[in-house]
Amino acid sequence: ELTFIPAFVALREYLVDQIAIAPDDGGAWTLPDGGAYYAHALHHETSTGMSADEIHALGISELERIQGEIQIAASQLGYTQEELDHYLSVESPLLQGEALLAEIERLIETAETASRKHFGAYPGAGLIVQPEPFGSLAYYQPPTFNGSDPGKFFVNLERPLPMYLLPALTFHETVPGHHLQGALTRELEIPTFRRVVEFNAYVEGWALYAERLAWEMGLYEADPLSNIGRLQLEQMRALRLVVDTGVHARGWTLEQASARVEELTGSTIDQDYLTRFLVLPGQASGYTIGMLKILELRQRAMDQLGDRFDLGEFHDLILGSGPMPLEILDKLVNSWVEEQQSGE
Repeated sequence: ELTFIPAFVALREYLVDQIAIAPDDGGAWTLPDGGAYYAHALHHETSTGMSADEIHALGISELERIQGEIQIAASQLGYTQEELDHYLSVESPLLQGEALLAEIERLIETAETASRKHFGAYPGAGLIVQPEPFGSLAYYQPPTFNGSDPGKFFVNLERPLPMYLLPALTFHETVPGHHLQGALTRELEIPTFRRVVEFNAYVEGWALYAERLAWEMGLYEADPLSNIGRLQLEQMRALRLVVDTGVHARGWTLEQASARVEELTGSTIDQDYLTRFLVLPGQASGYTIGMLKILELRQRAMDQLGDRFDLGEFHDLILGSGPMPLEILDKLVNSWVEEQQSGE
């Protein structure tokens, strides 16, 4: 006898009832003890003690920094900001279908070759690109623990994607981003739960750091506009700090958040996209905070070790113990630096 059908019918009825009473706006601040809940969510998602006000201010300062870098990059390419905006929105080539797939596979091959020079440890698991016509634009799935299945980069090949955004997206999801980190984690000799658990700021912070690392590795040089695409995506992650704290700690409606986005960037954003921040308090803040922490730790190690600093060893350290809270990652790097200084 099939018993799951009535259960699904009951679930559907429940969800329909919830949709009918769900508000269109309202962040954590609208809930009983919402401020305390949001503070907990921020700590959980960023693994730092930063307050909502501190994160909001960081988002504003990061936007200013990134927008300045975009202006410099545009000027170096001979564009005014207006000319650049027009080209990227109107004239930039779009890739779709087999052409998109071929370019992604080319980018992955190039990134894998370059990355082996910047990492001592490299995953043994393979990576394939998997068409996903019904899913979101792109996402990554790690390999199985027993190695029977490779890592998979799922891409909706039916959605046209601007060519200048493709490199950063690919490096984020594959190499040196999620695949390199996720596949290595599966292969570490650590307790199973530590190979499964994901700390948001560590995982997404690494992937955003990987976009920047790919730039340092020279992987955007073939198409300089793709570096502007990288900066635009980095700007979007910084903007999330402002929006997330705005809707959950400052009482913004989605309409107010959308207006603030346009004020800060000159671009409009779909309010449907902003609902992501309502249902996942704090999650969007992990990307930028994680990346900045890794860069901070790298710079600290470089300053303290000087010529003894080795980038590959640093990367192996960051990835070699599996995902962890940023607070613990900080202590791990400090201990490593002290060992290097003492010659152990």
